[in-house]
Amino acid sequence: MTTRGRMLTQRAASRSLARAVLALLLSGIASGSPALGQTAPSSSAVGRPPDSAPRERIAHYQEILKAHPGDTDALEALARAEAELKDFPAAISAYRQVVAANPADRDAQVQLARLFGWNHQYEESIRAFRVVLDHAPDDREALEGLASVQVWAGKLAEAAATYGRLATEHPDDADYIFQAARLEAETGQYPSARDRLASLLAVEPSNLEARLVLAQIEVKQGQYTSALRQFEHVLGQRPGDPAALMGAAQTRYYTGDVAGAFAAASALSTKSPGTSTPSFSSPASSARGGTALRPAPC
Repeated sequence: MTTRGRMLTQRAASRSLARAVLALLLSGIASGSPALGQTAPSSSAVGRPPDSAPRERIAHYQEILKAHPGDTDALEALARAEAELKDFPAAISAYRQVVAANPADRDAQVQLARLFGWNHQYEESIRAFRVVLDHAPDDREALEGLASVQVWAGKLAEAAATYGRLATEHPDDADYIFQAARLEAETGQYPSARDRLASLLAVEPSNLEARLVLAQIEVKQGQYTSALRQFEHVLGQRPGDPAALMGAAQTRYYTGDVAGAFAAASALSTKSPGTSTPSFSSPASSARGGTALRPAPC
């Protein structure tokens, strides 16, 4: 995987994580639902949670659970506080009890799936998301969570398919289109990736990340003139972009412009001193895929 690919993977994972954490910490999830996604008020009384630090809230809900062991509202509130402390095993244990008490509680199942992912239990997370999707195949939140975990698990082809489905079902979401294209490029599905990127750039010509991925595909396919044009477009907007400078240097070298290649490499070392300089290997060796990054979700 390229440096830019690793950065984009981490950035996408971080965005998904931020949305998921916000949902977990701020949403009040009802339990006792008669059908998946349909919740009913709990008969138990958790009371107003104390406005205090997570550890104090944990102690508060543990006291409630001593008196009401089956109180799912208290269990979920306890799990949220434990997740704030990144005590994911404890939060998972609490949500397992919620799901066992209410197997049709869709929201609890989604939260459990997320917690598995944050705890690096990727297979369990994937299975939990699929339980939700078995009941609601078009559940957008579950599909997005599944795609993120598939990336973390290194299942890039599966993640590409999941993002591709999201892109089809939500054609106005540029991020889904881009993620599907980027992952298709990583797994060698160049025609599909190029089609997606072309459609994205037609409506978002200023999307520099999409241009970089398109340029990298064109390098791998030997379309150096077009690739160099894309790299130079990015550099016109972001003159110090490391991925664009690296790509421009290598592409110029492949086309025999050795002076231009070393000029771009020099600019790279000057503007991004922490970035490795291009090796000027053959196009075939630069096109070899790398192993997938598994960004830690927490």
